[in-house]
Amino acid sequence: MHASRVWLVPVLLAGLALVDTGCETTGAQQSGGGSAPSALRSQRRLVYLLGGQVAIAQTPGSKLAPDLGQQLRQGVRRDMRQLGLEVDGDPALGHDLTADLSASVQNVGRLARGRAWMWIMADGQLVDQIASAEVIEAPDRLAAALSRDLVERLAASSRAAKYADALFGRRLRPLRDTVGRHAAGRGDEMAGVPPLEMLNYGTVTRSYPPPTAWTTLPPPAAAPEGARLAMQAAMQKGQALLAAGQPRESYAAYEEAYLQDGSAEPLFGMAESLLRAGAKQQAAIFYRAYLRRAPPGSPDAAKANARVSALEAPGPHP
Repeated sequence: MHASRVWLVPVLLAGLALVDTGCETTGAQQSGGGSAPSALRSQRRLVYLLGGQVAIAQTPGSKLAPDLGQQLRQGVRRDMRQLGLEVDGDPALGHDLTADLSASVQNVGRLARGRAWMWIMADGQLVDQIASAEVIEAPDRLAAALSRDLVERLAASSRAAKYADALFGRRLRPLRDTVGRHAAGRGDEMAGVPPLEMLNYGTVTRSYPPPTAWTTLPPPAAAPEGARLAMQAAMQKGQALLAAGQPRESYAAYEEAYLQDGSAEPLFGMAESLLRAGAKQQAAIFYRAYLRRAPPGSPDAAKANARVSALEAPGPHP
């Protein structure tokens, strides 16, 4: 492995720097099948139209999937529908909001590092700009990770929810009858309302089948048992190499472990290897990636937080 491929990690393209728009996180969302959070519930009254082409900016020489934009678009559509958000409905019925996508990506060794954006527009006016977290992932898993993060943040967007509430008041969109602003003031407001929305608003006294839309996206599928075993073997190799004072070799082993399984533990090992090799800025990137992926109560989370705080602390004043 060439040293430059691992240790010189360039910054993401400045041209797609995030503008702070106050996007909310999704920590308050409930598990699938429960009552929908208010932002998501409001947005279920809207119809979205995805923009056609996804703008992808990548560093020169990056070897990424040529259809990454198409994969990202397909993933966003799939995840939105999973949460009960209507997207790309019948063109004859129109839509309320358009969502344009863009992403900035680059190679990091055998992995890919990227961030994606969603621009929510209404009649040419910006309603919300949503940015994903910075994702470090295997190239074939990058689009799915970016789309998942974008849609989870969209589901918690207070700006899109306020737009829906301003458009409809407390009316609910009749299912498959009219959509969006075309439903305002037409006939019986509760005619044809989806059972899930009726249940969420507590307007139903009769029994309905359990809601089918999720309120959070289901976790990614677990890796096959063979991949899990290969990950564990690579992790043990990385730990031994790091203990032997060979951080570059240990990084390569942890990288292989992450490619096999995609769980959080190898990210922490890569961060430790980078730190031991003196690549402090790159180590901080991987510690943050680990913290975003690690389950609550992970034994290395406190150590990773302390490492990030130390690495990002301002230096002494001259």
